[in-house]
Amino acid sequence: MIFEGEKQEWLLFKERDLSVRVFEANNTYEAYATVAGKGTHVARGHEKWTTISEAIEGIIQK
Repeated sequence: MIFEGEKQEWLLFKERDLSVRVFEANNTYEAYATVAGKGTHVARGHEKWTTISEAIEGIIQK
């Protein structure tokens, strides 16, 4: 993880085998979207939900 002392929030969508981890530090967000068998996509940004959406869209396109 790039953030030390980060605040972590987990969002878990079991019905689609999708898990999203979100880290926040200094008004910057880093979201990791993981789907079993597809891997992980990382997105970084300043808006929480936009960053989460970008991570999910990235893993879906793999």
